[in-house]
Amino acid sequence: MQKKILAGAAALVVLGISAGGAFTASNTVPTTVAGYGSNTVTGASVTSIDYTYDPDMTTITNAKLVFTASQSANTVKAGFNTDAPTDCTEDTTDTTGATFNCVFTQSVATADDFNVSVS
Repeated sequence: MQKKILAGAAALVVLGISAGGAFTASNTVPTTVAGYGSNTVTGASVTSIDYTYDPDMTTITNAKLVFTASQSANTVKAGFNTDAPTDCTEDTTDTTGATFNCVFTQSVATADDFNVSVS
């Protein structure tokens, strides 16, 4: 009888671990035209990304990220490809705390992946 109880308890623990993974927060970033291929962010949801380019349209100089909720209490970073992410600054003209600007000097031709981190 004791073996059946232990086996049942073990099965419930395994089921609980498996079910816990199904409830993990996962959010997405909308696809935009800037040459990146990745658009998944975990823990925050971006509703838009607007890029600023240099005059000849060959370099990305800024990415404006708008989140669904305030990120004022968090650190927001972003970067392209495997480059180290740079700190983004909160847009003080948006009083909701949901808009951040990230300054870059990124060639459009090599902007394959865009990565955002919120911590």
